[in-house]
Amino acid sequence: MHKNIYNTRKRYNERKRKRASALSKVLVLAALTFFCGIWLGKQYSLSRVEGLNSRVDSQTEDLTKMQESLLEARTEAQTANSRFLQLKEEISRELPNEGPLRDIVAHIRKRLEEGMDPERLLFLIQSARPPRNCIDAQTKRIVVSTPDNTGPDSSINIDNGTVTVSGDGASAKNEQGQAESWFDAAKPVVINFTTNAGLEEKKEGVFPLYHSLVVGDKEYRFTIDEGTRSFAKITYDHCDYP
Repeated sequence: MHKNIYNTRKRYNERKRKRASALSKVLVLAALTFFCGIWLGKQYSLSRVEGLNSRVDSQTEDLTKMQESLLEARTEAQTANSRFLQLKEEISRELPNEGPLRDIVAHIRKRLEEGMDPERLLFLIQSARPPRNCIDAQTKRIVVSTPDNTGPDSSINIDNGTVTVSGDGASAKNEQGQAESWFDAAKPVVINFTTNAGLEEKKEGVFPLYHSLVVGDKEYRFTIDEGTRSFAKITYDHCDYP
């Protein structure tokens, strides 16, 4: 009987010891798993942070390069704009903007574009002589016709009908936007020249306008400018040609 009690207690202690050993192993394994998870998480976080820092550094470098390129482009644009304004000013000083010289340059450019030999054109310009036997300048006026002017057409005869001059323009507007019978001097007008030989020429633009034409052995020179309301002022003379 004593032997059975001893064996039972021994087996109970053995089972208790095994359970404790198994529990210890489980706890050790859980602790190892926990700390391993923490270590892996920390390593992943460090790797993630390093990757993000690397991307930030790369993007910061790209942004810096873009800012430098933008600044360089702005500087180049400002330089180009300054150069353009400088060239525009130089051209404005060298080329005429108004008056007879402007028309002369325009005619020269047109002839060159049409294929005229530059040397021939230069020869003709150099061969031109100063005016001879010119009459004193005279001034007359015409009514510039408009679509809303119901009156008779107005024209003037130069040198006993050798040249007839008339004009057409756009109607002026009143404050209500309604058309008036007189022309708008701020808008382009068309001045018509007709010779007794049937030659017709037109000069179009805003005042003042300049024009010349040759009829027979005379050259007629005209300056057309704004006169009093409805009128254009025609100043002209003529010289021997050539």
